Amino acid sequence: MPADSRGLRLSILGIVVVSLFVALFGRLWFLQVPDRETYQQVAAANQLREVQIPPMRGRILDRTGRILADNRRTLTVVVDRAAIRKKAVRTELFLRLAGALGTTPEQLDERFQSQQ
Repeated sequence: MPADSRGLRLSILGIVVVSLFVALFGRLWFLQVPDRETYQQVAAANQLREVQIPPMRGRILDRTGRILADNRRTLTVVVDRAAIRKKAVRTELFLRLAGALGTTPEQLDERFQSQQ
């Protein structure tokens, strides 16, 4: 095989490799710079999620008809402590939650201050 042919093949291979890297870096640049708004919105939408709770299955009874396990609805509230660091925001949130939870805003504030 002549040396000119080998050099030509290596230069073509080098051009192909360089062009693939240019395409790769061009796509990375496009995803990070011009299309950044779209991906920021998608990331913001991923912060909240809905959890589907399966429906109630019914009571579990023993052979005499006595209830071993019953169904009852519960309300679970999860609050991010970092989101309610400011006293004004915390007070407003506790006022809204107090009615739904059947408690007072002062009791909610005490639970928040207990760090548990």
